[in-house]
Amino acid sequence: MSNPEALRQQLDSIMSQLMTTEDAANLWGLSQVRVKDLCTAGHIIATKRGNTWLIIKGQDSPKQRDRS
Repeated sequence: MSNPEALRQQLDSIMSQLMTTEDAANLWGLSQVRVKDLCTAGHIIATKRGNTWLIIKGQDSPKQRDRS
């Protein structure tokens, strides 16, 4: 049987590497709708689970990429 505490720690580790569209919008200075649109278009590394986009932290801001 798996150790529940070890599984919680593993989940916490995974979740610490993800952010929501709200988090990303605040971080990048974009609207949440714009972040969702970028996720849908594949311009942001993210996956959708249910109605929630989970976005990998540490990506360059889409604003920075647009300037390059």
